[in-house]
Amino acid sequence: MATSRFHLLLALIAGLGVAIYLLGNGATSLWDRDEPRFAEAAREMVATGDYLVPRFHGAVRYDKPPLIYWLMAAAYRVTGPTPLGARLPSALAGGIAVFLTGLLGRRLVGAAAGLWGALILALCLQLTVEAKVATVDATLLATICAGMVAVVRSWQGEGGWGNLLFGWGAVALAILTKGPIAPLVVGGTALGLKLAGGRPWPWPGRRLAAGLVILLAICLPWVVAVQAATDGDFLRVAIGHHVIDRAAHPLEGHRGPIWYYLATLPASFFPWALLGFGALFDLIRRAREAASRPLLLWLAIPFALFTATATKLPHYTLPAYPALALALGRIVAAPRRPPWWGWLAAASGLFALALGIGLAVGAQRQLPGGAPVAVGMEALLLLLVGVAHLTFRWRYHAVAVATTAAAALLCLGGATLPALEPFKPSPPMVAALEAAPPAARYSYGYFEPSLVFASHDTVQEVSDRAALIALLASPTSFACVLPRTVW
Repeated sequence: MATSRFHLLLALIAGLGVAIYLLGNGATSLWDRDEPRFAEAAREMVATGDYLVPRFHGAVRYDKPPLIYWLMAAAYRVTGPTPLGARLPSALAGGIAVFLTGLLGRRLVGAAAGLWGALILALCLQLTVEAKVATVDATLLATICAGMVAVVRSWQGEGGWGNLLFGWGAVALAILTKGPIAPLVVGGTALGLKLAGGRPWPWPGRRLAAGLVILLAICLPWVVAVQAATDGDFLRVAIGHHVIDRAAHPLEGHRGPIWYYLATLPASFFPWALLGFGALFDLIRRAREAASRPLLLWLAIPFALFTATATKLPHYTLPAYPALALALGRIVAAPRRPPWWGWLAAASGLFALALGIGLAVGAQRQLPGGAPVAVGMEALLLLLVGVAHLTFRWRYHAVAVATTAAAALLCLGGATLPALEPFKPSPPMVAALEAAPPAARYSYGYFEPSLVFASHDTVQEVSDRAALIALLASPTSFACVLPRTVW
């Protein structure tokens, strides 16, 4: 396949991904609790002019380094402090990750398999979720993919100084995004390739030292400045609590058994679902092939790392999904399917049918007034994904799955999620407070992060009943929202 044609098709696939990730973002308010925490910290940066120390509701936010807040703040310059602006960096990062995955695929498994791998990743439910929300993981994935491009280029003997700057720069940005994950994944893959032998060590001698200088030059200025601004607390809390404690103990009840990430794979890798297990098996079977080694290392390191971590959430292993997508893309692009294909495709079809039925029944029972029409449309499209999987003997089976999945994801962002807006309490609460005469604003019995962001941090929490009684007895004018049960 000609290079120009490959790049055009890959750009179209990445563009489809960005369209899915962006659609409906402006019509859907932020989901509690992570989204508004990130979005509000970026808004407060813009409002205060302090781009050094992230803060939420005035308090230092130790959870993540600053890059995601800087990106959101830059988006706010165009969109204002809105859900669309807060989610824009994630959507664009998702598209970048898809594009870089395709480039890696062309190098490792061929042009056709690379395009299929990019499409498989673009439609993967876990990436879609992370690229549609105002959090950090899609941006992390893009930086990891960039680092992997540099590692593979060096491993294949094409690594000049420009590639060195690109790779180490990507790892540095990943550190400023989510701490030590990228060095472990990218660096672990590079080290594994050296130990596996057969080709040169990607970053030998002087270039390794130069790479470390690049990394420190990018990361160290912020680290030194934020430590000085917080009396040394930022790294102490960020690493001590959010890294070490998270690894040693299940935080906020997010625990799981050793097989947690295998159990969640069919949903996270939907619509490809159980075909992911087949791709993993095929990758292990081909472990002696040179092209499989980077993919196998890339896949194994995040799964091993987060399986050993006490705190577990489905999106933690997202950094491994480009490798899994390329492994499956190689199978889809091959002229013949492996013996297990029909069984796993049929099982994936039944899984999709169960999801569609479960969504329809669950929404009808759980949502006040019944499920909106858009939810029914989403359920129908999930059923069609299941039917497409059941055509596994057909030559265009994978095309049918991709087409129906793309329709389901476009419906998700364009219709289904916006249809759930009436069930979110924060936007109408802020609207009621803004409709009241100008006065101090309070909330009692409900104070979620989405309320802080939607009100631009103009609402204060009434912490208990005694404080509410004191507020009611005060002579000053105020507006307060509170649950019906209290009133």
